[in-house]
Amino acid sequence: MDARQRLARSLLAGALVGALLQCAASLGDLGGIAEAVDRWYAPLVPILGGAALCLRGSDAGRGRRAWTLIGMALISWGAADMWYSIAFWNLAEVPFPSIADAFWLLFYPLAMAGVAGLTAAQLGRADRTGLSLLDGVIGALAMGAAGAAACSDRSWRRLAAPRSRSLPTSPIRSATWR
Repeated sequence: MDARQRLARSLLAGALVGALLQCAASLGDLGGIAEAVDRWYAPLVPILGGAALCLRGSDAGRGRRAWTLIGMALISWGAADMWYSIAFWNLAEVPFPSIADAFWLLFYPLAMAGVAGLTAAQLGRADRTGLSLLDGVIGALAMGAAGAAACSDRSWRRLAAPRSRSLPTSPIRSATWR
């Protein structure tokens, strides 16, 4: 086992210890240690795991870029959590948008590109049409689910009714609602 593999295993062990500490803090009464775990160690878990995946990506043959992208996504999420812990932990009102929001949003395209890269690496060069067909089916199903939820009369009433009562347009609302 070379130094890179030992480092990757150490990073994963640190992430596992952090995850176990988070579970213990959320399930039991750890006193003052629970806040310290939530504030300082919880952001380190995705950073450590992401760094281990980036190291894995540098060693992997097929899917090297994909593992690196997924690792970068985890590091981005951890960086957002760390920024929040440092800058906004004790604030009554958190400013929006912030640098943390940018890092949280960066997670999604990096993770999706990594998952698509892993799929492409597994399929190989010959079967790329299957990947694009799968992408189209997933996109169509997602749009269909969003459209069904948006067009559902019951969901719109639940979302809009409480807010519409607080608006100063009650005569208009009474005339047009339902």
